[in-house]
Amino acid sequence: MAVEESEASVIRLMFDLALYGDGQTGPLGLKEIVKWLNERGYRTRKGTKWGINAVHRYFQKTTVAGEFIFNSSQDGGKAITIPVPPIIERSKFDLVRATMEARAPSQTPPRVVTGDVLLTGLAKCSNCGNEMTMGAGNGNGGRYHYYQCAAQMRQGKTACEGHRFPMKALDQLIVDQALADLFSAEKISALMEPMLSRQSQSKAEIAKRLADRETEVLDAEKSIDNLYDLVTTNLVHSSDPDFRQRCERAQENMPASRKSGTRLPLRSRRKPG
Repeated sequence: MAVEESEASVIRLMFDLALYGDGQTGPLGLKEIVKWLNERGYRTRKGTKWGINAVHRYFQKTTVAGEFIFNSSQDGGKAITIPVPPIIERSKFDLVRATMEARAPSQTPPRVVTGDVLLTGLAKCSNCGNEMTMGAGNGNGGRYHYYQCAAQMRQGKTACEGHRFPMKALDQLIVDQALADLFSAEKISALMEPMLSRQSQSKAEIAKRLADRETEVLDAEKSIDNLYDLVTTNLVHSSDPDFRQRCERAQENMPASRKSGTRLPLRSRRKPG
């Protein structure tokens, strides 16, 4: 396995920046190393800008220190160490890795999360169009959170000149605007209008059905009264088969809601002569 010198020189530079800085600054952290490389035109093997993950990988890969670790499929997956040409002295590799672990922030690294972050996957950087992701920090007022362009967070300002926005303030702005849009008097009226219209229509339909039913009842009662008028004036006998059939039809025409508990109008005040 041969060492690609152009790539190896960049890897050595990363380790020097992590331990000593560039001569004008002290030791640099991951994010500062990424920014330093990108601002000076250094690129990955694929010609892309450096990111935090790419640099961090070299600080963790023992291959750069001369040890390629192969996990065998035999002997229960036992790790096998294969010597390779080193790029970095083992002592320097161990020191940088230990330094990076000591510098690791105690808080969760800034990232897009799937929890209760309101604008996850929604907020976009107005400068480059990348998603805004959540970052965290500590200030005089304690711990705070903010939204920042994901490209800028990964690759520094060479990728995007976007700005940070306080998460609490931006979330509140969005919530207030949503409430104003959704729950204004005009919106509520518009939302209620179909329901009120259906309610009004329903009331009109019920009133019409009640009026129709009352008309049916009055017509049926009038028919029965007319039949009994025939009996009371001796124009027909109550035992007449035709009369009985007409009475039964009149009873059938009486709505069911009025049949029970409703007496036939016998006009008891008028007795047959």
